[in-house]
Amino acid sequence: MKINYLYVEEFTWSQQIYNSMYEGHPKEGGVYRAAYNPESGWHFVIISEASPVKAIVIPSLVSENGIDWVGKIVNLTKENIINYNLKEEQLDEIIKWMDSNSEDIFKPQIPAPLQALQRAMDDQQQEDQAFLLHAIGVLEQLQLHNVINLDIIVEISEQLISDSLRSMDSPVSKLKLDKNNGLGANIADALTHITNYTSEDRRTNQDPDDLDRAIIALIRERERRILNELD
Repeated sequence: MKINYLYVEEFTWSQQIYNSMYEGHPKEGGVYRAAYNPESGWHFVIISEASPVKAIVIPSLVSENGIDWVGKIVNLTKENIINYNLKEEQLDEIIKWMDSNSEDIFKPQIPAPLQALQRAMDDQQQEDQAFLLHAIGVLEQLQLHNVINLDIIVEISEQLISDSLRSMDSPVSKLKLDKNNGLGANIADALTHITNYTSEDRRTNQDPDDLDRAIIALIRERERRILNELD
């Protein structure tokens, strides 16, 4: 559905009852806005903006021998609008409609109980965008100062995502975030991998994967504290 702005060149209702019902609208020389369905080609033309809004539905903009009406309505564009002798107040009206994208008429109204939720969602979206911009700025600074550290952070982040997807419904994963029992599980996991890394066994010691797993375990511990409001 898109918004079109219409100019009425000619318009006559075939039956007087329609002329009375719609108070003479659409009027020749008048401008109107309409919701247009590209699939059906129909226009939902607003003829009165007083509450409740009144509208007519027309299947085409030209009707030569129509049952309901005859005439011609033009879809105004930036290319053809200069061809019509529009009044200054009509141009002002069209500009107002365009600036608002006609949301006063066509934007779905949110039920009152959901308006607070919508505001909360909008606030959260703004916070998310602000955080994303901040994160990008930090990473750009890190790239300038220490690209190796940036590579490490990206690699750890990829492993965190992979772990989260793989263990989404895992009881062990839930345990690590548990308020009372998660601390022991996370610290034990980190110590296990540090022990492996520092082991005298040449087959297992100084394995970078153990360092990464220890870091991830500590990140999970920080996540547990934040989720359980322990910080």
